Amino acid sequence: MFTLSEVLALLALFSSTASGYFVSIDAHADECFFERVNSGTKMGLMFEVAEGGFLDIDVEVRPHWSDRSALVKLHATNALSPELDTHTGDIGVEKTGLN
Repeated sequence: MFTLSEVLALLALFSSTASGYFVSIDAHADECFFERVNSGTKMGLMFEVAEGGFLDIDVEVRPHWSDRSALVKLHATNALSPELDTHTGDIGVEKTGLN
């Protein structure tokens, strides 16, 4: 069993290394979210489509300069059955949600 101080230390550690967004995206709208990361940093992306349409979403991860092709393209239905198409390139720093 963990002591209270150990639990608080773990919460402080995890809260300082993660960030998140809660957004509503209208149908056929584009939303962009920028996250600056250092080279070599591992990033994760989690999302859930709660309502609307077929509960699907298109997501692209791109470098911060817009003339480069997407590094990762993802189409998911209800965030449970992703199809991942990974392209070569630099580290992605922009998360773009397309509905």
